[in-house]
Amino acid sequence: MLTYEEIFNQKMIEEGYEGYNEETDDVSLINYYIAQEFFHSEDIYVRLIQDDALFKSIGRGSCLTALARNISISELICEMLACNENAKVRAELATNPSLPERLILKLAKDDSYIVRKSLLLNPSLSESAFRILLEDSNVNIRNAAISGAPLQVRLQVSLVRHPDPDVRALLATNVFLNEKLHPLLLSDVDNQVRICMCQNESLSPDLQEEIAYGVYGDLQQYLAKNKNLAGYVQNILSNNKSEKVRKTLAKNINLTEYAKNLLNDDSSVYVKAEIAKNPNAKPEWLTSNKSYDIY
Repeated sequence: MLTYEEIFNQKMIEEGYEGYNEETDDVSLINYYIAQEFFHSEDIYVRLIQDDALFKSIGRGSCLTALARNISISELICEMLACNENAKVRAELATNPSLPERLILKLAKDDSYIVRKSLLLNPSLSESAFRILLEDSNVNIRNAAISGAPLQVRLQVSLVRHPDPDVRALLATNVFLNEKLHPLLLSDVDNQVRICMCQNESLSPDLQEEIAYGVYGDLQQYLAKNKNLAGYVQNILSNNKSEKVRKTLAKNINLTEYAKNLLNDDSSVYVKAEIAKNPNAKPEWLTSNKSYDIY
């Protein structure tokens, strides 16, 4: 049977490389082979994990993290990696979509912060694991679980009804939030929840328009901060009667040319001053509106 190094030599030579030796500096190539469905013998992977001498010269940690990315590794290999002393290896494994449920639950209780946070990136994250992370002792993990993870719709629905407004506000910032839940959060009794929903960049243009016309109350100023405003919604806000709304909109770095022109022609010196300071403003506006730099 070929040794691990001999297999690498054979495969690398086939690809036009000289092969593995102590001076091999192409770590990325070696890790590429490890991370792919390249070897069909579990023994090879077991040896890589257990033999500290293998690829020591190029850094075993990078080889093991590459192995943790391999979506074809067996449950045994996953188990071995989940027990690895290197937190970076376990963190990489935590993102592997092929990870068995029992190991997902194990890593959800891992001592390392980076492992638990990495688990939130796993598309196979189960409801049970999410609920563990939702109760995590680290507030950053809890917040990331609610605001950044692609949650199952059933979980989203339960969080929309959560009694803590801070939880609902975090949920309102999640760009993976199901669109059918957007109106519910825009109608929330807590103002901070509604504000967060206004600034969610996944908010549909139709809802943006309704907010701009005041369907959900006086939220236009917060909508104006949304970095993904539809062009026609920008135009609506540019003509809003409230100076605060127009002034806030003028700070938005993702304005259309038409909206920027409208704001540059605004009757308010405060709005003119803000649009002149916008990073995407025309250079001549900074000169022409210099007299409005009143802050």
